[in-house]
Amino acid sequence: MNRNVFRLGVFMVLVLAVLFGMFGCKKRTPTLPPPPPPTTELETPAPTIQLRANPEIVNYGESSTLSWASTDATEVVLKNIGKFTPEGSTVVTPTESTTYTAIAYGPGGMTRSQVRVTVVQKTETITPTTVPPVDEQALSDEEIFRTQIKDVFFDFDKYNLTPEADTTLRQNAEILRTKIPDVRIIIEGHCDERGTSEYNLALGDKRANSVRDFLVAQGIAASRIRTISYGEERPFDPGHNEEAWAKNRRGHFVLMK
Repeated sequence: MNRNVFRLGVFMVLVLAVLFGMFGCKKRTPTLPPPPPPTTELETPAPTIQLRANPEIVNYGESSTLSWASTDATEVVLKNIGKFTPEGSTVVTPTESTTYTAIAYGPGGMTRSQVRVTVVQKTETITPTTVPPVDEQALSDEEIFRTQIKDVFFDFDKYNLTPEADTTLRQNAEILRTKIPDVRIIIEGHCDERGTSEYNLALGDKRANSVRDFLVAQGIAASRIRTISYGEERPFDPGHNEEAWAKNRRGHFVLMK
């Protein structure tokens, strides 16, 4: 009987050894730590700027003060004037109604603001109240140019001349040939605000050249004409509708002094 008990004990030891080998020595799979949260880069804010004019309406020969304030900008550029600090002011004396543009540059990009200074031309009162007939022989070349040479206008995104522009340019050419044959002129090409600045500068150049080529074909010497494009930079009307845009798509005549 003791032998049977001994055998049973040995059997139980073997069974326990097998079970321990199957379950007791099993390696545990290590648990990996969670991944770190993604890092987010802070966006650099875009600059802002506000341009003001005081006063916005001046008489011819008077000055206006342009002032500006910006945020997140490192430099401010006033077009056709110069570079300035992010906040400041400067005095301008425009000879004609002018739209001024301030561009703020910063790490986050660029933005712009515009203000228009309207110039009121002073007029002299003629006494007596009865206006005498105009003696064109007594008028200066500048007076004839200012009162009789007319601008021409273009259709949207076009630089070819309309029938109305054709008629106006024939009259301008006649005046330039017969009444003021010695003056030289500048033809400015202008656009409305739609489209990029680069596109409008190119379109304004084509419009100015169309006017010049027509005048040359009418017998005006090319040496008397210079062209320049301002694109959308100098709108005649600062509005943002079709009525304003139609006025801004123009070929503008300037007397070269």
